[in-house]
Amino acid sequence: KLHPASDCFEGVGYTTFPLPIRIDESNKRWSCFSAVKKDERIRVCERIEDNHGGEWTDASSWYWTAWGQGNSEWWAFTVAQSD
Repeated sequence: KLHPASDCFEGVGYTTFPLPIRIDESNKRWSCFSAVKKDERIRVCERIEDNHGGEWTDASSWYWTAWGQGNSEWWAFTVAQSD
């Protein structure tokens, strides 16, 4: 039941625009997009990781990798900041 954060932002009236992958200070990759609504602009970045060292930058690639792996734990992280 995990879906991209862009779906949530679009559902409440934002227009979204993809941004380049971001690599943070811990060398972790994040997918990012800009969400715009009237004069508000938000930068949103997200990632998924598991308890075995796996990491994904989008829900779709995570879903197809995780399919049938019922013994893992996954965490989805979403960070939204005013741009």
